[in-house]
Amino acid sequence: MPRNFVEMAAITDAGSVRQFNEDSIVTGPDIGVAVLADGMGGHHAGEVASGIATQIIFGSLQTELAGFRSNARGHSTVQAIDKSINRANKAIFDAAQGHAAYQGMGTTLALALFYDNRAALGHIGDSRIYRLRNDALQLLTRDDSLLRDQIDLSPTPASRTIEASSPERSESRRAWLRTCARTKSFQETSMCCAPTA
Repeated sequence: MPRNFVEMAAITDAGSVRQFNEDSIVTGPDIGVAVLADGMGGHHAGEVASGIATQIIFGSLQTELAGFRSNARGHSTVQAIDKSINRANKAIFDAAQGHAAYQGMGTTLALALFYDNRAALGHIGDSRIYRLRNDALQLLTRDDSLLRDQIDLSPTPASRTIEASSPERSESRRAWLRTCARTKSFQETSMCCAPTA
């Protein structure tokens, strides 16, 4: 039996604003993979999109990691993440095209792959990844959203106080979703690889 080298815990909550929970989380401490997806679209099957994303990505990374262990040639965790995200994106797009009730569905994504004393991160949308070290949280990702871009480009500090529940934030999520659905590709994938120690 393989020894777990990473401890993982996962929990989701619909919060006080939403009636339904569209989150999906899959963890595999034995292989060093954690995937979180937060469905978008409300009545547009966000929970379906997040479920597809986590299952496809986790399965794809399991296969890629098995190949890493059986193949002495070089391998790339970042390429494995990219490949798995693209597979999930295609599956979500195809499901949305095949079912009228799924039109407009989408999901954000945050994932970590721990391999060879490093962590490779994949991130899309506004689901965040933090690192806890020495009792301090450090944000490792940057929100991929129109709102984040507006805040970053704003000339006045006062405009940086837009509330998380603002209409601008909701519109940024819808705009991001429409962009992904049109291009059939996650153009805004952010990935990095960093030492875990």
